[in-house]
Amino acid sequence: FYAGNSSRYVGAKLAYDICSEVTDIREMCWLAGVGLVHDIGSEDFKEFMNQIYRKFPELREGKNVYGFESRLGQIVSVITAAGYGPKAEKAAVKLCIEAKDPMAILESKYAEARLLMHFKVEINNEISSYVKNWRRKSKCYPELNLAVYEIKSKHSISGPVSTILSLKNPETIFVVYKKINGIIKISARNQVKRINCDELTKRL
Repeated sequence: FYAGNSSRYVGAKLAYDICSEVTDIREMCWLAGVGLVHDIGSEDFKEFMNQIYRKFPELREGKNVYGFESRLGQIVSVITAAGYGPKAEKAAVKLCIEAKDPMAILESKYAEARLLMHFKVEINNEISSYVKNWRRKSKCYPELNLAVYEIKSKHSISGPVSTILSLKNPETIFVVYKKINGIIKISARNQVKRINCDELTKRL
């Protein structure tokens, strides 16, 4: 299990470690890797990521094999298209459970992957628009290096928007939120670890 800062223990890796205590799921290690890349936790688990690449060497491609510019990062963009809606969510869950070959996802050999690829185009365009216009549309507090940004999309894109913005602007704390039926969902990011975003969201 992880001996470092517990706030860096990505949920996908935690779930993988717990399930591994019960049964052999090494064939699904790539899925934990997808979760690590998605939550920007792969740098903290390089040894595990290298185990994935030894098992699935065809995945070890891209400018940064520990980041979004990797084949695992490409799979992230397919699976996160689940944010399109219930139909996409169902397809993503089925793909995660049943896919035996991660490269087959990128090659659209699964019907669920083809469906998610279709949804991905619309979602990525919307994410790009929010990322491009964040300075104009968010409430910025320069003295705190803080930006508070409301998402009004019908899709679940708060997480990807906050992640991309924080990677592009590592000194800034991003609090991205969306109102859903009287409930506010928050995604907070800060790449330089100037503040504990877990503690920040608890106080909001």
